[in-house]
Amino acid sequence: LGLKSLAHEFAGNWAVEEIKDIRKSPLDKLLQYNLVDGLSTNFVREKYYPVMVNDQQEDLYKGLMLDSLQLIIQIELTGMPMSASKVQEVKAKITAIADGHLEVIHGSAVIKMLSLLVQESAWKKDYEDRKAKAKNPGKILPKKIEAFADVEFNPNSGPQLQRLLYELMGLPIIDLTETKQPATGADTLEKLINHTQEPAYKELISALIGYGKASKILTTFIPAFERSIEKGTGDIVWLHGSFNLGGTVSGRLSSSDPNLQNIPAGSDYAKLIKECFV
Repeated sequence: LGLKSLAHEFAGNWAVEEIKDIRKSPLDKLLQYNLVDGLSTNFVREKYYPVMVNDQQEDLYKGLMLDSLQLIIQIELTGMPMSASKVQEVKAKITAIADGHLEVIHGSAVIKMLSLLVQESAWKKDYEDRKAKAKNPGKILPKKIEAFADVEFNPNSGPQLQRLLYELMGLPIIDLTETKQPATGADTLEKLINHTQEPAYKELISALIGYGKASKILTTFIPAFERSIEKGTGDIVWLHGSFNLGGTVSGRLSSSDPNLQNIPAGSDYAKLIKECFV
């Protein structure tokens, strides 16, 4: 549990909003926040330190956790050096990979069929929405279907992927989401590729998997790299991410902003990302 949860009985809901930039907070509010934060931290220490000792975890806390924190904080403050120009080169390479997968996806016969169904759905929704808002629904006429010619299959749409995989392609539902809907994530696609003998389907699923991986890099990691800080060192910029000690159930070190551990080790993308660092 985080500090807010552990100290709730002491301070209540003191942190209503996350503070992303202290410069945008009034000084009196910021000082009050810091005071409550510090007192809450002391409350949690006083309450749970004896519990830690009774659980025979004090040596681990003093001999590993505290020593590691000093190193981790120093790494976060210093940042990781990256080449700004290399980031753009890698971005271009991964964009080309994503475009190649998209070409395969949109060239698929089953995708072309689905795009027509998606256009029809958009056409019907537009008609029904306009009728629902109109004072005289009977006078509302549907638009020509050609007006929705630019509507096409979106590989990032869960509902459209469900329609593709389980209706048009007739693949078995082997995984469910938390809301009990047929799953369409990368792990599920990796399994579904073994549930068809149709070469065209295998090629399409493989392209969907590849596009998903490339898209994740382009939307998650590259923007974070591009926000790296210049410090007057020419092409070198500095990525200030976060490392979280004790942020996982297993106790392993995790990272965030961005989570570099989300890149599969040994993958082609991992090799490309590695090129960005100096």
